[in-house]
Amino acid sequence: MKAMVASPVGRRVSSTTRRVFITRGRKNLEAEGVAAYFGKLRDLVPHMPRKRKLSKLEVIQRVIQYIYELESTLEEHNKHDHQKEENIDHQQQENDNQSQLTDNENPLKQR
Repeated sequence: MKAMVASPVGRRVSSTTRRVFITRGRKNLEAEGVAAYFGKLRDLVPHMPRKRKLSKLEVIQRVIQYIYELESTLEEHNKHDHQKEENIDHQQQENDNQSQLTDNENPLKQR
């Protein structure tokens, strides 16, 4: 004989039915969690259309595209910084060379 549990509305509910309700409740919580995370992604990624609801696939595609754009921007920024450092090093080396030439040409400094 299956165990029967009283439901909140006064009817008896079998343990199988109770498990179904629990499973549905968990699935609903998971679905709400997933929906919340998709909403957060929509908020974080710029240029997401606000007038129409995007499918989950569209959201994921736009997030991936945004990540690629961020990577590209970061690489360009790092490349620009590296070129700046090379220019500063080259300019410092030229200044040092010019300073050495000036020192060698000045007879008073050689004494």
